[in-house]
Amino acid sequence: MQTDVSVEPLDVHNWEACAALTLSPEQVAHVQSNVFVIARAQFEALEVFAIRYKGNIAGMYALYCKHGVMWLSHFMLDSKWQNLKIGSQVLRYLLDTFQNHTNVHEVRVSVMRDNVDGALFFVKSGFQILGVYPDGEQVFQYSWSI
Repeated sequence: MQTDVSVEPLDVHNWEACAALTLSPEQVAHVQSNVFVIARAQFEALEVFAIRYKGNIAGMYALYCKHGVMWLSHFMLDSKWQNLKIGSQVLRYLLDTFQNHTNVHEVRVSVMRDNVDGALFFVKSGFQILGVYPDGEQVFQYSWSI
C-alpha cells in the first residue's frame, strides 16, 4: 500500500470515528451500518479494522475466517474518500496478506443483488461469482488456485 493508506485494528482510539463514517444516500441500502458491525464484533468472531488515508479515518472493514475461507464481511469507505483508489489498495493488501497465510485458501464476499458498483469493484479486483443466495445476495470468491 502507499504510505498514505494504512490499516489498524479497531480500538478505543478509533471506533467512534469509524462509527461516524457515512456513505452516499444511494449506498446506504447496500451496506450494513458501521455501528451494527462494531456491535456484532462484540459477540461474534469478527475482527474489525479502521482504514486511514493521510492520517484520517477513511473507512473500515471486518473479517472472519471459517474452514480456510476468509470472509470479508464488511468493507466500506466514507463517501468523501471514495474514488481515490484507497479501497483498491486496501483490498490488494488484504489479498496479498491472505495469500501468505497458510490457513487461508480463498477470500469470499457477499454483495447485495442491486449493489452493481460493489459487485463491479470486486470483479475488477479479480473476484469471480461463486453463487447467489435465495435472497439474491451474490457471493464472490478470490482464490489463488483459480
